Amino acid sequence: MAFTLASSTTIAPMMTLAAGSSASHIWGQVLSWMLAIVIVAAAVCMVLSRKLIHSALYLLFVMIGMAIEYAILQAPFVFVVQIVVYAGAIMVMFLFIVMMVGANADAGKGDPIPGQRIAAILMALAMIIITAVAVSLVTWPDPVGLDKATHSAGGNIPGLGQLIFNKYVIIFEVLSALLIVAAVGAIVLTLRTRSKKRPSQRETMEARFRAYAEKGTDVGAMPGAGVYAASNAMDVPALLPDGTELHSSISDEMYESREARSGQELAEQTQQHYKALDKHEGEDE
Repeated sequence: MAFTLASSTTIAPMMTLAAGSSASHIWGQVLSWMLAIVIVAAAVCMVLSRKLIHSALYLLFVMIGMAIEYAILQAPFVFVVQIVVYAGAIMVMFLFIVMMVGANADAGKGDPIPGQRIAAILMALAMIIITAVAVSLVTWPDPVGLDKATHSAGGNIPGLGQLIFNKYVIIFEVLSALLIVAAVGAIVLTLRTRSKKRPSQRETMEARFRAYAEKGTDVGAMPGAGVYAASNAMDVPALLPDGTELHSSISDEMYESREARSGQELAEQTQQHYKALDKHEGEDE
C-alpha cells in the first residue's frame, strides 16, 4: 500500500524508500537520520526540562517526529495510529494532568526519593542497550516469512487487527485498564481536601461581633484611604473632619515598614496648589 504525505517533489522521495531510484533512497535515508537526531534532542530536552508544560510540548514533538518516521518507512497504519492515539488522545491526557498539577509547577530541589537519579540513569542505559539489540536483530538479518504472513492474513492491517483483538486481546485490555487506573490515580493525587470546614456567613458575622465585644475590632469594612492630587490612595491615610489622620484607612504593615506618608503634609500641598490655581485664574481675568 503506497503512502504519500504530500504531492511535493521534495517529500515524495521520502515516502518511497523501498521503491524508486537509488538517489531517492539515499535522500530519504538522510532526511530520516536528520529527523532522528532532532527527535532524540527533543526527548533529552523533555527529560531535562524543569517546566511541566515545556516537557509536554517536547513530548508532543517527539510523537509527531515518530509518526513522520513511520510514514517514511511506508507504514501508513502505524503513522495514523501514532497521530490519533499518541499525539492526540495520550497527549490530551498528559495535558489534563499538567493542568491539574499546575502548569507553573517547577521541579523541587533535590531528589524526593534517595537514589532516584542514579536508578533513572541505570534504567535509561538498560533501555538503550535493549533497544539497540532489538534494532540490530531486526535490521541485520533479512526478514523471513513477512510477505507470507501478511498474505495469509489478508493484508497488513487485517493481520494487525487479528493480533490485537484475537491473540493478544487480554494484554490489550490490561494495558487499557492500566491507563485508566493511571488517570484515576492522577486525579486522586491532585485532589485537595479541606483541613477544616469553611465557616458559613452567619458564623463569620457572629465572629466579627464577638471580636468587637472582646477587642473592640471594627465590624465593618476598612475605611478607604485618602485621595490627594499629589499621591495615590494606597500609602496615604484619610483625614478626619478635624484634620487628623485616620490610621485604620491603610494597613498597619505600611506604618510598620515606614512606607506610609503623612496625609496632613499632602493636604497642605494640595491646598497650596489650589491657591496657586485660583491666583492664576484671577490674573487671567
